[in-house]
Amino acid sequence: GGAAVSRTGGTSSSYPSRTNSFASTSARASSSSSSSSSSSSIEVITFDLDDTLWPTGPVVTAANQAFVSYCQARIPGFPDCDGVNEYMKRVRQERMDEALAKRTKHYPLSFASLRIAAGYAAAIDQGCPPHDAIAVVARGYHIAWIPARGKAAQAHLFPGVHECFKALRQNYPDAVIGSITNGLGSAAGAGLGKYF
Repeated sequence: GGAAVSRTGGTSSSYPSRTNSFASTSARASSSSSSSSSSSSIEVITFDLDDTLWPTGPVVTAANQAFVSYCQARIPGFPDCDGVNEYMKRVRQERMDEALAKRTKHYPLSFASLRIAAGYAAAIDQGCPPHDAIAVVARGYHIAWIPARGKAAQAHLFPGVHECFKALRQNYPDAVIGSITNGLGSAAGAGLGKYF
């Protein structure tokens, strides 16, 4: 995780992830602009999101709770967050065992797909009809989990994130700022869209 900077001429720099402050990154952004020449102007700046701009743990925990609360309100007996995590482990293991038994390659599910599959299995185990189970769980993921993740990310931004992006935008107004992430974090969902 962290940030990467691409300059004209093909050179790049990496900055390590900050888990407590963006002050040093912001300072680097301010000092870099005064020392960079026009032939090496920065064109692209990318950031990882989770554990770079906000801590992943409390953000995903809040999103999981929103998902579970949504499903519990619609499916009697739907498990709590720990229960859904156990279903996720079960679904993952069943898929691995099935691939092994068939001697085929196991293609792991994303956490999003795994969470939906686990929620579906939990709903079925509670006697929910299959068509209702998939409808409630998929909607719960999209209208509860995803927005809750964005709100939690915004609430848990590391200190100095806004200042860092303001300095980058001021010092490199023509640079493209983007995110590279393997998760479903969203800079816009976290209230940072104006910088990207």
